[in-house]
Amino acid sequence: MRLVDVSQLYRPHEAAPQTFEEKPPPPWLAEIAGAASALDARGDGSFITLKAVRIKYPESKVGSAYESVWKRFFPDEKSNGR
Repeated sequence: MRLVDVSQLYRPHEAAPQTFEEKPPPPWLAEIAGAASALDARGDGSFITLKAVRIKYPESKVGSAYESVWKRFFPDEKSNGR
């Protein structure tokens, strides 16, 4: 059985900044996409979770062009990235 958290569908959405074109995407962006879609990218039956992404990338995202994307999945984090 797979459970999916849909609570983020009911959160208010911020407009994405226009600075995405100026900066390359961070490595965690693809991992969040994989976790959110439950995609088995390796084809071995393993899935990455949002919790695993949060643990793997603990550094602060404040000031990043992709900060709003991170906060969409981890809205309760403080400015220190946790």
